[in-house]
Amino acid sequence: MAMRTGRIDNGGNDVQKQGPNDIIMDQKRAYAITAGATTAIPAEAILSGIIDRSGPGAGYADTWPTADAILAACPGLDVGDSFEFLVINGVAFANTTAVVAGTGVTLTNGTVTASLVKRFLLTCLGAGRTTIVQGLTTNAGFGLNLNVPGVTPYQANKLAQSLQPGMLASGTGIGAAPNVITSVNSVTGIITLAVANTATGQAGVTFTPNITIRGLYQAAA
Repeated sequence: MAMRTGRIDNGGNDVQKQGPNDIIMDQKRAYAITAGATTAIPAEAILSGIIDRSGPGAGYADTWPTADAILAACPGLDVGDSFEFLVINGVAFANTTAVVAGTGVTLTNGTVTASLVKRFLLTCLGAGRTTIVQGLTTNAGFGLNLNVPGVTPYQANKLAQSLQPGMLASGTGIGAAPNVITSVNSVTGIITLAVANTATGQAGVTFTPNITIRGLYQAAA
């Protein structure tokens, strides 16, 4: 008879791929936030499963954590993993949540109406950590060559290994956002991108993890 094992992650949400003998154990808990009008939501609050928001006496806009912060708080989060969480807006004003540009998080339908509870879905599309590298681009091409002057083939190989498909790419000569890595060749040091380059030359390119947060629906508690 096969042994069955229960899995509980550090926030109570099932954020790792379920094995054939795993039992999903859900132990969500409320994370209370009572700070002022504009507050940075900690990654731990999302992982708790329930964000209990109260405090300001006027309209307010909270900021979601960066993708790096979310991955640091939940190192088991991998490409394709997703989980849901709730935000309880316990005040009589709408919470127009926002993200900080360039931090790897894309938000859709983020406003939480006054005195309602909203369900959100978080999905990981690219799990590598933020990395800035020098690369060579060719106009209208899709490749980024990490074999730049002063970088050995071994160094280019190691840099490529730190990058993963699904990560976001931005920088001089890089195609417009949202642009993501489609493949990584750690042998040649060539990164292939989804959007064509806009210039030929060498420049610093920033790669960030790629996480989406989507508001699904809301209702009274």
